[in-house]
Order: sequence, then structure tokens, then C-alpha cells
Amino acid sequence: RCGGGEGRVCAWRFLDRQCRQWCPSIGKGSGELGQRLPSSIHPVVLIVSVAPGRTVADVDTFMAKETPGWLPGWHWLLGPSAVALKLTWASWHITVIPEAADIAHDAEVAVIDARGYLRVTYPAPLNISSVVHAITTIAHS
Repeated sequence: RCGGGEGRVCAWRFLDRQCRQWCPSIGKGSGELGQRLPSSIHPVVLIVSVAPGRTVADVDTFMAKETPGWLPGWHWLLGPSAVALKLTWASWHITVIPEAADIAHDAEVAVIDARGYLRVTYPAPLNISSVVHAITTIAHS
């Protein structure tokens, strides 16, 4: 189950610190999402890197700058290898195109219910009110 065996609502995202198109906006939206959800709802948030070779220090730098409001239960998945990340992107139909000063990629948030079913996907730019409403509704269903 997405909630690490706890059966919680989960939100998937694909981000990187080098991405300048959508990642800063989605990062800030993540912090806002955490602040706007009811205190009784604690979704698992899984962010998948869109760049192989990133480190925990890279993630810490991005989070400090772009994702204020990081909460327990939120995880940044770096992948054990470039191949593993590419397989994850492919399974979610995420196109990743490294560029000299940016990383172009599909930017979306997928909300998965406590039973592991994909319920809704939101493309960037995110409407935080809609994502909050969806997570709240799915958590109570």
C-alpha cells in the first residue's frame, strides 16, 4: 500500500532542483498543501527524482529553498540507480529530457487512495485547493 502498510492516501510527484519550469512551483505548492490539509489528514508524499545521481545534500538544498513546510511522512526517492529511476518514470509515463541548464519533464501530482488505486492526477501548474479537496475527499472515502 502506498502508505507504507498504513493504508494512507499518497501523493506522487516528480521533481529536481535543476528543473526551473515547474519544480519550484510544485515545491512551494507542496509546502502550501501541507499547511492547508486538515490536521487529521497526513498523506504520504513521495517525490521521485527526475535526475540520476542526486544526493541527500541536493535534496536538502532544494527543500530549504523551494519546499518550505516539509512534513513527516514525505519522502524524496533518489533511486538506487539511473536504470531504476528510468523504469519508474516509464511506468508512470513521465518523459524526462535533460538539458544544459534545465531538466524538462512531465510535471504532475498523482493522488492514490489507501487501497493503492490511482484516483486523480493533476498536471502543473497545480491548483492547490483542488488537490487539498481531492486528498481530503479520498481520505474520508
